[in-house]
Amino acid sequence: MIGVVAYDAGGAEVLSAYVKKNPLKNVKYFLKGPAVKIFQKQGLINENYYYQGSLTKEFTHLLLSMSWQDEITYEMLKQSKELEIQTEVMLDSWCDYTQRFGSPKPGWESILPDVITVVDSVAEKIVYKVGLDKHCNIKKVTNYFLESLKEEYKNLDVVESECNDLLYLSAPIDEAKRAGVAEFAATKTTQFDLLRDISSICRDTNITLRIRLHPSENRRNIDKYLDMIDCNYIISDNQSILHDFQNAKLVLGYSSLALIQSSVLGKTSISYQKDDLKDLFNWNEYGVYSYYGIKRVTNLKQIEKIISEK
Repeated sequence: MIGVVAYDAGGAEVLSAYVKKNPLKNVKYFLKGPAVKIFQKQGLINENYYYQGSLTKEFTHLLLSMSWQDEITYEMLKQSKELEIQTEVMLDSWCDYTQRFGSPKPGWESILPDVITVVDSVAEKIVYKVGLDKHCNIKKVTNYFLESLKEEYKNLDVVESECNDLLYLSAPIDEAKRAGVAEFAATKTTQFDLLRDISSICRDTNITLRIRLHPSENRRNIDKYLDMIDCNYIISDNQSILHDFQNAKLVLGYSSLALIQSSVLGKTSISYQKDDLKDLFNWNEYGVYSYYGIKRVTNLKQIEKIISEK
């Protein structure tokens, strides 16, 4: 039997698209958080799905995505080692992956998977740069999520002349801090500092601000900050991000996987690295922005310049 494990939205999107394209026999899903709805959308599980069961010796292989919000990935990797189950982790973003597996804590290598699967050349280079090839077999596959996204977007009735909003992808910085993500440990800039800045730009340029919350964010957390928004704004309630892309003249966020999606779909996409956020995940150093055609900015004047050129 094969087990499929996911929690975070980004990892679930890439992993579910891979499983959809490469159907598995005798499979059991271990899904929590945003991953549940994503796998349901792919038709891999039904609406009655709920997390149950645990690993046993009947499992021969475990296929996992990475997660920063929940211990499900690491717990399952630990269990798989005890049961001698073969493990494969599919990477969906770009960072020092050794830190995601617990480095530099003593013994962090003990939970490393047998196989690490990457979906682009950027991740492949990082894996070799940080030396994970010394511990794991490395496999490269197509990013079927981006491929399916392009196909789905192509079939939407998009009218470019009506795409006038600035789509802001709310960055879950506070949530990441609470989850103990190392890169955000010393930062003082919040997602609401970014929101305030973007609001002022939309006010000055007379652009409607469309805010899309991250799957990890609760709407109640942003409601109390709405008074700081001094421009025309919309809180998106679209289930599919593609409908938000339809209405976007520009897409702005912070080191978001959705920026990759918007850029791949032909939208002007901007990563706003304000103050001490800088290049926390080293996306600029790794070449993520250049690889996917994303504009990297650090101040409001740079954003205003991009808007004026549109």
